Amino acid sequence: MAIKSRVLHLEHPESAIREAWRVLKEGGRYSYATWCGPDQGGEYFGLLMGAIRKHGTLNVPLPPVPPAFKYADENEAHTALTNAGFRTLRTKKILLTWHPSGPEEIFELLYKSIVRLTLVLETQTEEARARIHEEVLDRAGKYRVNDRLNFTFPVVLATAEKRNP
Repeated sequence: MAIKSRVLHLEHPESAIREAWRVLKEGGRYSYATWCGPDQGGEYFGLLMGAIRKHGTLNVPLPPVPPAFKYADENEAHTALTNAGFRTLRTKKILLTWHPSGPEEIFELLYKSIVRLTLVLETQTEEARARIHEEVLDRAGKYRVNDRLNFTFPVVLATAEKRNP
């Protein structure tokens, strides 16, 4: 049996990881994948967050959750999994790329799939949001390679097995 989860959307990810360990049979596997932040090569997040910092604020009320990219840190992943009781821990950084057909798809992806940044954008003033959109569209050209946009999306895949000590 295997369990997969999206730790970055959970208020108490450690509790969910412990619960996964509890319900798995011996030898069962748990895994999660989570986005890496701009400091780990996440160009798309860097572009969006840079524009928000410049024209608005990232300091907005959000539902209580850990920092967005916390579990992409290998040490944090190992600590959370080990504390839950898991063994045979592995983390692997995987570099995904995305080639939107045009700059307008940058916002389509954002508003349809990236919950936290959508909430951050929706809490900005209309004027700030317009400037953020303009900045992103202006800077998107930096990511053009051979007449198409090219964004890297590094993710960390963490896996562990339930092995009783």
